[in-house]
Amino acid sequence: MRARVSVFLTILAMTIVPTSTVRAVGVCGDVGWTNYFDGYYSTDQVRSSKATIRDRPIFLCNENAGATSAATAWAMVAGAGGLQYAQAGYIKFAGSANPQAFTEYNDGTSIWDASHWWRTTYAGIWSNGAQHSYVVDYNATTGKLYMQIDGLTKASTPWSPDLVWNTPWSAQFFGETMDRGDDVPGTPGARTDFSSVAVRHCAGCIWQAPTGNSLLSDWPYYKFAWTLNPTAFQIYTQR
Repeated sequence: MRARVSVFLTILAMTIVPTSTVRAVGVCGDVGWTNYFDGYYSTDQVRSSKATIRDRPIFLCNENAGATSAATAWAMVAGAGGLQYAQAGYIKFAGSANPQAFTEYNDGTSIWDASHWWRTTYAGIWSNGAQHSYVVDYNATTGKLYMQIDGLTKASTPWSPDLVWNTPWSAQFFGETMDRGDDVPGTPGARTDFSSVAVRHCAGCIWQAPTGNSLLSDWPYYKFAWTLNPTAFQIYTQR
């Protein structure tokens, strides 16, 4: 009788162990939500932001969920009630083999009408483990915000924030997913680093460490860790 119980338990264990390592299928199937990791943001009025971000893979649970299935990591300057924003970072879409570096801005009039979104450019510089600098910088001469990757200007806003600097503008360093089943970039063993985080508060100001910072996640799988508060942190997905 004891031998039979022992055999039964062994068989039971063999059937349970493999299923315990399977990815969280329930999470991957629960799409239609926007989950994010709000890395670091400054509540101060800023005119520029920058960060060096280490490229890490993004594992999308819903690879075939369509163009809206994506995950990103980026640095941003945003303000005027959300009507203007400019950002630079990297992104992976469902169906894509690798992430891509990107810049993005809107036309400054609306974020709710889709025709005003997604003025986007892409650069195929992504390489796992490599560090790239992402800068959104205000140019006092032209009055525009310029988005730079590794020191090269990739895009500029069509609008001038000169008209709206009286509204608080924030600097954000962010990880985001477009579906509930997606992952933010990085794993526990290979985290995404945000380092050299800095902002400018005026056209002639030097780069400074941001203030009014926060690290938030609205989804328990999306983790963060300070490495040098307030100028360096890590994000990753833990399942």
